[in-house]
Amino acid sequence: AAYTYGIGTRTKDRNDIFSILIHKGEELPLNRQEQFIGYPVEEDQLSITWNVYRSDKDEPETTSSETFLGNLMVDCPADEVKANRRQTGIFKFGGSEIRIVVENVKGEQFKKGVRLV
Repeated sequence: AAYTYGIGTRTKDRNDIFSILIHKGEELPLNRQEQFIGYPVEEDQLSITWNVYRSDKDEPETTSSETFLGNLMVDCPADEVKANRRQTGIFKFGGSEIRIVVENVKGEQFKKGVRLV
């Protein structure tokens, strides 16, 4: 890969974490898939926004100075049980774009394509 690709994640203490999906220099065959599990950070949070970034760096730590490629916002219903709020993001790298598919615990899928350039 010409760049490091990842998503922006956050914790209660920090909201600009670059979570790496693909490292710069790694082999990137067509249709390679990476998966990331996400949960809402706040108890009253009703959606998760999956922001996709790329970086020239090998090991970027924050998203603040990296290139934003696009995002997908997915509703997250209120539930006292954290496991019921889980979302699974699948990122499929194919040529000039990343196909994002996010599925919630009910099996509902949300999809979007994000260009790599």
